Amino acid sequence: MAKRRPLESRRLQDRDFAILEHLMTYRVTTRDVLHRLFFTDCDPNAVSKVTARLSDGGFLTRHELIGSSVYFTLGQAGARMMGAPARSIDALGAQTLFTQMGILSFCCSGVEGRNRLSVSMLVKQHPEILQKGADATRYVRDASVTPSILYVVRVDGGGPNDHVIRKIRNDIDTRITNPIINTLIQSGRFGVACVTYSDQKKAELDFRIEKERFPCAVITEVAPILRDLQAQFL
Repeated sequence: MAKRRPLESRRLQDRDFAILEHLMTYRVTTRDVLHRLFFTDCDPNAVSKVTARLSDGGFLTRHELIGSSVYFTLGQAGARMMGAPARSIDALGAQTLFTQMGILSFCCSGVEGRNRLSVSMLVKQHPEILQKGADATRYVRDASVTPSILYVVRVDGGGPNDHVIRKIRNDIDTRITNPIINTLIQSGRFGVACVTYSDQKKAELDFRIEKERFPCAVITEVAPILRDLQAQFL
């Protein structure tokens, strides 16, 4: 006999479950990201209708973002269904929101094949990567290139360039002692991805990175949403 799904889940479609799984991985999402990932054959109004339905059902929670725009977290029913902690439904603090939006942008803003690796997945499939003192929530597997690259994502919070460079070096120095990551570094399959807020800051960081001679690849990308968030936080 087939296992019966909880009553609250019987109203959901496959795409709805995919959205909830996406939020389990990225913690936050936006209508634009959902449209790009799950509604490529629909106009933006379709996203609004689905997110409204899921919000009304308690599967998503809307939070103010910038102006009239919003971001979503899991709702109470969504968190319960996905086995997520109750805090998953809360609005994020400014710094956490900034970081999560940067990672979301790096993975879901147009480059196919980038996937954030959840801590639970790492625990089950790659526990050898986990180590004390190394944040395990910022790993991304980039399969847009062959062979794939494991990145740790560093989101530039607007500090001086020297500060950002120190943070990047710390990301590397903390992990280079890990035998698995060290092997990936030696084979060119590990790097740091620094997500920043403007083309000018990217150019400044690229200039500094070129002079640093890091032992692994360090790339930079711009997430315009970070510039808008910075302006709101001021």
